[in-house]
Amino acid sequence: MLCADIIAILLTVHTSFGYGVIFSFFSFRSILDESYGFDDLETSLAYLRLLVGYGLAIVIHGLMERRTAGILIGWCIPVVSVAYISRSYDFEILSSAIAANGVVRYSSGATFPLFTIEKYDTIGAGWASGAFAFLSLFLIPSL
Repeated sequence: MLCADIIAILLTVHTSFGYGVIFSFFSFRSILDESYGFDDLETSLAYLRLLVGYGLAIVIHGLMERRTAGILIGWCIPVVSVAYISRSYDFEILSSAIAANGVVRYSSGATFPLFTIEKYDTIGAGWASGAFAFLSLFLIPSL
């Protein structure tokens, strides 16, 4: 189902990569402990930067959307992917298509933290973070 429609494939890849990157942030605790020798307090403060960053992103996005009269749609890619899939397929296979999208999305969210630690240990923090950035740049045309 998802393999036949290129738009559904791109939306599924885009949302699954986003889920994977978000959930890979939770494996940074062991990276900070082992690589940099952080104690529990310093590691917790590293998670605080994620909270501040997401909070600022929400505020900036709200201000930008107000200024551009609601034209920005980057926040709704998961909603658009489910809506596109629900309008593209017949009712007989609709639940299977949405389930396949969810399975791919949540599988990447579950597997990204598994290889994140090894990736950071092998190629270092700069290149490992850069790999996420380069992959996200590669996915920009799918929007």
